[in-house]
Amino acid sequence: MHALISTLPKPYEDQVLQMWDELEERFGCKYVRTATVPHFTWQLGERYNLRKVLLLLTQAAAETEPFDIIVQSAQYFPGQSPIVYLDIIKNPALIKAHLKIWDILQDHTAEPNMLYSPALWHPHVTLAVQDLSWEDLPKALAFIQNKQIEWRVTIDQFSMLRQDQNGAVTLEHHFQLGKGQIR
Repeated sequence: MHALISTLPKPYEDQVLQMWDELEERFGCKYVRTATVPHFTWQLGERYNLRKVLLLLTQAAAETEPFDIIVQSAQYFPGQSPIVYLDIIKNPALIKAHLKIWDILQDHTAEPNMLYSPALWHPHVTLAVQDLSWEDLPKALAFIQNKQIEWRVTIDQFSMLRQDQNGAVTLEHHFQLGKGQIR
């Protein structure tokens, strides 16, 4: 699986890591750590055509200036087990960047996940996935909501995440907004 993500800068990364620790201690939520770093996802699919995608993403990153997002409030997605997340408020710069990324990657992604298409995309930072019970959901939401999160975060990069079939995750191909590919 390939995904294009933006990692959270410090101190927000550290705050999410602390919430992961607290959710694991209080509710046994640890799966999120096995496959990720604190981030939000722009797009994902089974695999990218790297030869084409790297060139296109380098150009897109160079043409996109850094911008701010607002991260706030704990919410959840329903499913077999609830997914708890911090909500990212869409703004024009975020929407414009997402549309550009979606357009670039759509033709060069095997089996793109349509939940990340412009019509369905809900940007968020995952706090608990796959191992939170429905019984613990109200307590977990109340715990996070007591933190009164209202972050203004500058997004100035994105990276390609690769997850192998064995579950191992690697961050590779990093891009700096306003510059292009940096490593």
